[in-house]
Amino acid sequence: MIKYHEEIKESEAELLAVERRQSRSKLRDRVRLLRLLKSGSLRSLTQASVVIGLRNCSRIKLSD
Repeated sequence: MIKYHEEIKESEAELLAVERRQSRSKLRDRVRLLRLLKSGSLRSLTQASVVIGLRNCSRIKLSD
C-alpha cells in the first residue's frame, strides 16, 4: 500500500493554496485528490475519488 502522506512532498497548506488558485476543474480535482491523500483521512485513490465525486478513478492520471 502506498503511503501517500510520505510520498506527496507538498504540505497540505501548499496543496490547498494551489487548489484554490486553480481555475481548471480537472486540475483542481487532481490537487484535491492529492490534498485528501496527504491528510491521511483517506487511504486510497479510490476512496478519495469517491469523496470528491469522480468516476473512473482507475483512469485518473495524477501526473502528465
